[in-house]
Parts: sequence; C-alpha cells; structure tokens
Amino acid sequence: MTGHRGAKGHAPENTMAGLRKAVELGARWIEFDVKLTADNELVLFHDDTLNRTTDGKGRVARTAFAEIRKLDAGRWFSPDFTGEPVPTLAEAMDYLVASGIGANVEVKACPGRETETGAATARALAGRWFGGPIPMLISSF
Repeated sequence: MTGHRGAKGHAPENTMAGLRKAVELGARWIEFDVKLTADNELVLFHDDTLNRTTDGKGRVARTAFAEIRKLDAGRWFSPDFTGEPVPTLAEAMDYLVASGIGANVEVKACPGRETETGAATARALAGRWFGGPIPMLISSF
C-alpha cells in the first residue's frame, strides 16, 4: 500500500502528521510532493500557491522558507492539526528512513523552475539517501 501525500484522507497532505498517519495505517511506500522555496529549500508541497493548504497566501517559489515555516499547514484540514508546519524534504526522508518506509518523491516544480527543482531534488537525495536503507523513486508528471 502507498500513502498519497502521506495519508491525505486522514491528516493534512504533505505534512509530517500525514506521513506518520500513513505509516500507522500500514503504508509501505509514501508519495509526497516537493517544491523549491524562494531561497531554494526543498519543502513538501503540492500546489503552486500557499492558499489552499496553509494560512498563508502567495506563491511557494516567491516565499522564503523561514516565512513558510511559520505557516499553519494543518488547521485547514481539522482543528486537531492546528500548528502543523510545512516540512522539509530532509525531515520527511529522515523520518521514512527511520521507519523503513519507501519514498516516492514527486517533483512538483513551480512554473519556470522545473529543471532547477528536479536537479535540486536529485542532488539532495543522491547526497544523503540514495542507495540507503529504503527504496526510493523520483517521479514527475
């Protein structure tokens, strides 16, 4: 079983709460989306804008990570998840490695940053997790 954006039917998508819930529900793989922030931090995020899944507004690609980190990525889903932050790729991968869960890292580049986002994702994964203890797939469509 593969969790989609974590366990998006049970917890806010692309959050650590969502990843934890997917593991709790028995997922052996988890798919999540990555984007680059304005200052080139890789974060788990699906949409081009912050509006739908956080209390912020604007484009992910034009917002610094420090600002994104302050946003609430959980309350839109349920008050039970109030205060859930937007995680980094590193946080997600470290958790999956510790849990022994496979990762399907989907590159969801913002318009105009496709090559940059794909290259940054590949570099980050190759430098720290590729060939490690969990299976990994990089996807984009």
